[in-house]
This record gives sequence, structure tokens and C-alpha cells, in this order.
Amino acid sequence: MAKLEFSSRKNYIWLNNCGVSVVPDCVLTEVKEFLQEYQVAGVLQKSHPPKVLYREITEILAELFEVSPHEITLIHNTNEGFNFLSYGLDLPSGSTILLLEKEYPSNVYPWLIWEKKGVKVEYIRQSASPEEFLENLHKKLTSEVKVISISAVDWITGMPYPLLEIGQICRERDILFAVDAAQGAGHVPLKPRQMNISFMAFSAWKWLWGPLGLGGMYISQDLLPKLTPVFMGTGSVVQDEIYLPYRNELKPTAERYVTSTASLTDWVWFHTSLKLLRELSFPFVMHEIYRLATVLRTELRKVGFTLSSDKFPNCMSGIISLKLSANEAELAYRKLRENGIIAAVRESHLRFSVHLCNENKDMEQIAALLRNILA
Repeated sequence: MAKLEFSSRKNYIWLNNCGVSVVPDCVLTEVKEFLQEYQVAGVLQKSHPPKVLYREITEILAELFEVSPHEITLIHNTNEGFNFLSYGLDLPSGSTILLLEKEYPSNVYPWLIWEKKGVKVEYIRQSASPEEFLENLHKKLTSEVKVISISAVDWITGMPYPLLEIGQICRERDILFAVDAAQGAGHVPLKPRQMNISFMAFSAWKWLWGPLGLGGMYISQDLLPKLTPVFMGTGSVVQDEIYLPYRNELKPTAERYVTSTASLTDWVWFHTSLKLLRELSFPFVMHEIYRLATVLRTELRKVGFTLSSDKFPNCMSGIISLKLSANEAELAYRKLRENGIIAAVRESHLRFSVHLCNENKDMEQIAALLRNILA
């Protein structure tokens, strides 16, 4: 494959890829070609049939996660997915739902409806390492816990959570295990069947190079019949190409959640990105993310910075986080941006996240500039 080209490099060193990634030029070239065809032929365009797009997108995602394509569907964002899950469950009064302390809001707000239904929502204490997390989790486990819903990767520090161990705990205690994979999909290995994950939702626009406003959802075949659909539409039912008579029989797959017409342009974009990532190979992409992150960590340590990842040195992550004072974090973020370096500030942490748009030479430049800013 030819070298990936990123027009964004003309103006930026983009290090907020776990927020919103920048996309290789070849992906948007394909989208432009589709739009030109659509301009001429409208819905009669033949290069990207919607059913073929959907099938191939779900097949690639299923390959990435080692699940069935029938367990994968397309949604708009992670939060939407967790609303589908939370509103679709039937939990008995007196149950407990466990979430992460300082979790990203997408995996909190959908669960708060249960507090009005006699169900407790409790939080696992924030942890600096996977080992500390497991200790804190065990302190919260009771026979009333029916759901554990956490992120695959901490959105502030970049720490991957020990999903395999959590899944085993949930298997032994018959707890539903749900994962916010927004920071995980395409970044860290996610194997729902091995990890006993029943539900997973993620956004397309981070590590997977997709468009804003598109995401994915995994629902295990065992969980699907236990969920009451939040919405119903033409796309929810079998033989959806036949409009009348109305019918109540839902599609037997996760596709029932594609209730109506989706954004075809977004599907073309995501399909193109996923094909490219698969051609590169997902393991290779993850390896390169970790390699680049290691280079940046090394350069930052050379100039005297202490990193959040120092507390979980054996975990592979493409997110590099520095705990600073609030003023320091904002100052560093602003000065870096003035120099074309795009990072993020999260809870007084200066956060970097690398991807294939980055190069080794960027890392020394960033470390030296940051040292001068905070001197």
C-alpha cells in the first residue's frame, strides 16, 4: 500500500485522535467520488448500494471484535446505544447498577432513569491502575448488582480496564457486562465473547477514522431477545421493503435498531475507512499506535514529566496523559494550539492521543515545546 497522506499535517500535529481523529486523504477522495455520482444519479447511484454497505461494514466490525455480523448494527453515537440498552432492560426493584466514578457522561446519564424505579446507581471508586480497579470493584460487589457498565479505556488517563477479569466476575455472578467502547474500538483488543461482554457501543470518529454522528453497537445474541426496543420503525421489522400491512415481527438481528433511512454518505465514509484499516490490518494499526505513544512517553519523561501511565506501565495505550494544575493544563493546551499542536484538556490532565497521522519526529518537538511552556 502507498504511504498514507494526511492533508491535516500541513497545518497541525494532531494529537486528539481519541477525541475526533483526522482522516487519510484517500478516504475523503472516495466520499467525494460518491457525492459526484450522487449529484448525477441520486439514489440510482450504483457504486455503493445501501444493503451492501451495511453488510460489509458489519462484517468488518464483526471480524475486528470476533463476533457474528448479526450481533453488530449501526447507530449515531455511544450515548444512543446506552439509551437503547438502559431503556430496553427489565431490572427488578432493589437491583444495583455499577458505573465508574468520573465516567464519561455517555455511560452515566442513560442509567439515571433507574433511580426513579427503585434501582440503585452506584460508582466504583476511581482507580490509578487495573489492580487497584479490581480491588475497588470487589468492594462494591453484592448479590444485588445486576449490571456493570464501564469504559474499555479511561477517557482521562488512557488506562485500559481489565475487561477479561471483569467479564469473568460477571460470568460467575450472572451480572450483565456492558462496555463503552468509544475509546477502545480499534485501539485496544475487544473480544466480547472471550470477555463475557453482552453489550458494547462505540463512536466511529475516533480510532476508526469514521465521520462524526455515526457509531456502532454490539448486542450478544443471548441479550437481544431480552431487550425491549426503545423505538420502532420500518427498518425494525422483517420484510421492511414491504410497507403494508403493518407487522410486529422484529428482525431477529441487531439490525432491528436501524429503524429508518440512515445517512448514506456517512456509511460510505465509514466503509472506506474500515476497508483501509483492515487492509493495513487492525493488529498492525494498534501496534503502530502503541509504538508512537511509547516514543512520546519516552520524550516527555526525558524532559522531566511524570505521566498517568507510570501507574500502569504494563498496559498498552495510545493515550498519554499528564496531571497538571488547571492553569498549567489550560496554558499548555493554548500554547500548543498556537503552534499547531492539537491536544485536549480533561479534568486538569493534558491529554495526547496518537494515530497513524503522527510521525516520530513530532514527539521530540512536542516534548521540547511543552517543557519550555511550563518551565
